[in-house]
Amino acid sequence: MRKLLRYVQLTLRSEPQSPYPIFWAACMTCQEQSPSADDPDAPQLWCLQHAGRTRHEGFRCEITTHWRVFPAEDATQPQALR
Repeated sequence: MRKLLRYVQLTLRSEPQSPYPIFWAACMTCQEQSPSADDPDAPQLWCLQHAGRTRHEGFRCEITTHWRVFPAEDATQPQALR
């Protein structure tokens, strides 16, 4: 019986189908959340407006990115054991 073993070095890169990060914010006092957006301007504006309405001052900003694992560019082809 012959087995094929392959050890491939992997690399982690941004997901090609999702090129932009997603931003959103949440109030640390009441847990209300901003809408998500592909730039930080809308969540930042939401924080300022929320603070003006409620006097809440602490916010958590979350930035979500998507990654995918790919074989390293110099990965060799598998070879059969003899």
